[in-house]
Amino acid sequence: MTAAILSGCGVGAGLSLLIVALWPAQRSLGSALAMLRAPSPGTLPLGGAAESWQAQLGQAVAGLTRALGINHHRLDADLALLDRPLHSQMARKTLWAAGAGLTAPLLSGLLDLGRVHVPLLAQAWLAVGLAAKPGS
Repeated sequence: MTAAILSGCGVGAGLSLLIVALWPAQRSLGSALAMLRAPSPGTLPLGGAAESWQAQLGQAVAGLTRALGINHHRLDADLALLDRPLHSQMARKTLWAAGAGLTAPLLSGLLDLGRVHVPLLAQAWLAVGLAAKPGS
């Protein structure tokens, strides 16, 4: 019995070491993008003047998160590789969160106006499902 347990542990450890050895290491975003395209000659200035309300919102949110102590070093580096400014990413994520947060109560109110009864638990799951947008 002990020999069977020890041999099973040995086979399991050997298979896990084989999988780890054969599984390729995850590339950084920079090296993955370098394989897809040549690097651009210039980058966008991140400290430029805001021209639209989305840019102003993004800069306000980025300033607020930095004041709270949230660092964006990795995000800044990834966005620089994509030639996208931080404030546009922050505005996009803030507007999506606000829209998803308002959609479930708005839909619930509209269903109540139409006298359609939806349980509170279903409304909560709808809100969670809308908040978990895939691909963001």
